[in-house]
This record gives sequence, C-alpha cells and structure tokens, in this order.
Amino acid sequence: MRYALGIALLLAACGGNGGGNDVAAQPDSFVDDLLADESTGPEVTGDIVPADGGSEAGEPDITEPDGEAPDAVAELPDFAAPDVDPEEWAKQYGTPCDSADKVGWFTVDWNFGTSGVNGEISDRVNTGLIMEKAGAEGPCVLLKRVEPFCNPECPSGEQCAPGDKCQPFPKPVSAGTVTVTGLVKPVSMKLKGTSYFDTDFEGMAWVPGTPIELSASGGEVEAFSLQGAGVSPLAIPFADWVLKKGTPLVAQWEPSDGPGQVQVEINLMQHASNSHDLVCVLDDTGEFEIPQKLTDALIDLGVSGAPVVLIFRRTVDSVQVASGCIELQVKAYGTAYLTLK
Repeated sequence: MRYALGIALLLAACGGNGGGNDVAAQPDSFVDDLLADESTGPEVTGDIVPADGGSEAGEPDITEPDGEAPDAVAELPDFAAPDVDPEEWAKQYGTPCDSADKVGWFTVDWNFGTSGVNGEISDRVNTGLIMEKAGAEGPCVLLKRVEPFCNPECPSGEQCAPGDKCQPFPKPVSAGTVTVTGLVKPVSMKLKGTSYFDTDFEGMAWVPGTPIELSASGGEVEAFSLQGAGVSPLAIPFADWVLKKGTPLVAQWEPSDGPGQVQVEINLMQHASNSHDLVCVLDDTGEFEIPQKLTDALIDLGVSGAPVVLIFRRTVDSVQVASGCIELQVKAYGTAYLTLK
C-alpha cells in the first residue's frame, strides 16, 4: 500500500432453493479450531460476493478455432505497449485494502464479453461491508461479516459500527477528474451521481500485459494514483464445480504467464445478512485444491439460496488517503457454476 499526495471494486443463479435445501447453521465453536491455525491466509482484495445475489451472464468464448479469434477477443487493438519493464512496473502495485479501512474502489474489468471502468469513493467506511477472518489455510481465508450490536437501534441515516456505536451512513465524495492510461482509448471521468464510470468500450479495454495507471486530480479527496496491468482473459475448461462436505474442491483454469493472480470466491449465504465467504488468492498455475477444512467450515456456517462462485484473474493496488484506503483492481472474469451436494 502507498500513500496519496499530501498525506506523507456476478455470476449467480439466484433462483431460490425454496428453503428446502437450506443447511442449518452450526455453532461458531468451529472458529476456535480454525483460528488455531497459524496460517494468515492471503491478502484479500475485498471483491466479496454480495449477500443479495446477482444476475446470470453468459460465458465469453475465448477459444480460437482454426486460428481465428472470436469477436470478443478480436477487438484487441494492434498497438505497442508503453516501453516499461513489466517486472519493475509490478513492484508498484500488489496490496489490497483491508475492508475495515476501505472507503473507495475502482475496477477496470472484462466481464463476460464487455469491458468498463467503474468506481466509487465515500467519506467513510461502510461498516456493513467489513469482514473478519474466521479461519485460514495456505492462500485461502474464510471470512465472516462483522455484526456490531447497537442498543438502542441507530436512528434513521446512521448505521451500527464496530464498537457498537452509531455513525452516519457513508456519502459519495469527489476526487476530481479521474483518468486511466494504458487502455485502448483515453479515459477521463468526473463524478456522476454517486460514482465514476465509462463503459464505452468495444471488446476488451486493454492489451494483455500493458501497464495501466489510474490518477485522480483531487477534490474532496486529495490527489492519488494507482497502478495495475492488463491481465489475460480467463478460460475455465471445466465450468461445473461440485462442493461436497468431506471432499476438497479442485479449481481449474487455463494458466497464464502474464501479470496478476487468480482469485476464487465462494458464497453459500446469498439470502442471508450474516454473509460468509471463502476466498483464495492463487498463483496462476492452472489448478488448486481448496482445503477441505475450509470448505467444510463454510458449509457448516449454513446455506441460504443458490451457491455462487466467482473466479477472475486480477492485479490489485491500493493507496491511503485521509479518510481511508482506495483500491484498484484490473480483472478478467471466467465462468464457473457451483453445485452443492
């Protein structure tokens, strides 16, 4: 994580299970056993599956039959990347925000055949999005939502924060003009309503391997910059994944020798407020066996709604401003479907 000038960011089939397949939540006593593990788990970028589900989306065809790429990939422009050493550039990024300090996010993404730049910055942390570690093993971490308790209840316009105290809900703030370089076209955005956005792209917004930089001129939030790199599209050869208690889950994808890591997120509590997520940040090797201890613990926490898995290749960077941490992810989603047995 670096500091800003002047100071020293789905795939879901959310059709209800009708409650008939819900698994009763187990006591939290298992957490003590998990926390006894000295492994710290990965640095998590905070792209956690929301508890209210999402929408279905088709899988981009990234194969190249007969040597000819399909339209979604053929849109990549033919121009040279900046003359920057990728290894030296990569030293500038790599640290995500902690959810307890995250006040802003930006994404540059390739999401099932479309690209866009999006972002929001708030004047304070949204306490409803704070997650804490309930267990970890290797590059995987089990997260559960922090649930403070305020008595009496907070008045309208306020939310309960850690420490069981009320605070105003976050409100959007401006960082001035936000520009992004290294994409297939120049991007310059001003705050519109509550967010920054530019979705006017045909095909992929970047050439894989290209250095990408986001810069904010400064406004209610001081000026800052964030770095990333264009990751390769993510192909999943076997998209039907099965999660079963007592059996480790094997994640597979087509590996890349380009920038970035692969992040896998699993959520089984789409219809519940007390969301739990299993997140693994993986080296781009093409296969990883998610620890059975963590998948079993996730199931024991309870199931509500259709299970959801997100998988994407990404780079991540963050910067500290006066109000908290702001994050940038450059990511390309793959498609996988999760069945719970």
